[in-house]
Amino acid sequence: MAAAPLASGLHPPEVSVIFLAYQQEAFVAEAVRSILAQTGVVAEIILSDDASTDQTYARMAAAAAGYSGPHTVVLRRNTANQGIDHIVQVVELATCEVMVMAHGDDVSEPQRCGRLLEALRQTGAYVASSNYLEIDAAGRTLGLGQPAGEARSLAAEDLAAEGWRPWLFGASLAWRRAVYTAFPRLDAAYLPLGHDTLVPFRGAVLGGLAYVPAPLLRYRRHTGQWGHLLHDHSAPEAWRESLYALAIMPRLAMDSDLRHLRERASPADQPRLTELHQFVRERILLLTAEWVTARQALRRQGWRPTWLRPEARPGRLNGLGALRENLRNLYRRMRWQLFRR
Repeated sequence: MAAAPLASGLHPPEVSVIFLAYQQEAFVAEAVRSILAQTGVVAEIILSDDASTDQTYARMAAAAAGYSGPHTVVLRRNTANQGIDHIVQVVELATCEVMVMAHGDDVSEPQRCGRLLEALRQTGAYVASSNYLEIDAAGRTLGLGQPAGEARSLAAEDLAAEGWRPWLFGASLAWRRAVYTAFPRLDAAYLPLGHDTLVPFRGAVLGGLAYVPAPLLRYRRHTGQWGHLLHDHSAPEAWRESLYALAIMPRLAMDSDLRHLRERASPADQPRLTELHQFVRERILLLTAEWVTARQALRRQGWRPTWLRPEARPGRLNGLGALRENLRNLYRRMRWQLFRR
């Protein structure tokens, strides 16, 4: 579906908001209103629904209808579900050099976009994140996401070694366009899972990460989040095996990213990139060994892996059922099943 402009701002936008929604009818109106209420910055707001089968798109459109503030607002809807590719699809539609992520179930504080843009400009970083408050499905505060006042800083080597960190939620991120354009296209074929790890890694390689300790986002915890489906929780051993498998995927993308950069880098940058590339490859070997060890332990205990075929898409699914079906279709998720002897 072509994008439909709802409002044209009074001034050229400074930041593009990548607002992604799917099956979030209970929360999306509040999320949209929080983005429209951004202050201290002029934004291009792209409200994009990923072919929801519930009332998400209708409620998103209603929340934005009649807007007449300083921001440019664009409304669009996919005709078929794109899953993780929804991100790069909207990134490529955005016109600003800096982009801020927003999800259809979270609530942004009014100063969020402005503070993240300021952090990128002041530090020269390529990716920025912030602290956040966790809220439940009813909007009740559960607590601060990260300890107050603590500084956060990671080098590319740290991300390659440690992987995703809790203060690098994809929902909290902002980035410069080069994070997507200086590397291979970040779609599901390149990396089906692990964008929260790879995007900060790319930022660290290009010029660093910035962190705003103030809670600029209310991050909603609820059962419909697709992140609950990433691991097999049937037993600690199966959970650990799935963690290792998922940890390897973004490292493989890091390897491809660095090979891409090294082919184009100046002689002055080659030593740094070569050293980092070797570090990433060593980490891949270590994680692979740990993954194989975890799989062997499961087999010794009588577990056997079973691939589940993608289920036929029903005419209508809501909430967690739709999220589960979509994730299976995209990633052909592997589960472990215990065969009784």
